[in-house]
Amino acid sequence: MGGDGSPSSCKDPYTVASTPLYGERGPTRGEIIGHLELRWSNECHANWSRVILYGGMYSDPVTVEQNIWAEGRAACIQAWVSSDFGTPNFHTVGARFCY
Repeated sequence: MGGDGSPSSCKDPYTVASTPLYGERGPTRGEIIGHLELRWSNECHANWSRVILYGGMYSDPVTVEQNIWAEGRAACIQAWVSSDFGTPNFHTVGARFCY
């Protein structure tokens, strides 16, 4: 029996591919602040994206927006991460890749 469509109910999820998210300003400039991952579950027959941010690099709230496009065995994912990242100004960084 498969999952209910929620990634948290899939018992066999794994990361298919990932790419780093880089900071662009202030103390995070050029630093990897997290990863964007394409996930898959054979049980749920589903792809989804996940953003993992590394803690301790900034203390303010972070907003994450993600998109995934999948057709057949191909998928493209994109994510934007917005915060002030310890700088005076709120800004957005992002990553995208296709698999």
